[in-house]
Amino acid sequence: MTESAYLRPADAARFIGVGLSTLWRYLANRDKTGFPQPKKVSERVTVFKRADLEAWVESRDLSA
Repeated sequence: MTESAYLRPADAARFIGVGLSTLWRYLANRDKTGFPQPKKVSERVTVFKRADLEAWVESRDLSA
């Protein structure tokens, strides 16, 4: 199975190791967290780019 370049919110939360509500909180506070902007694919589908999430996690690890 290949890794998708885009992740749905629940998968993105699992990928970065947080709960879904924490993911939405990070997004709501993007000015402080620098969390990646998701892409709205349709009215009911939002995805996050895997590469953006990886870069965000790495940037947080460096500041710790």
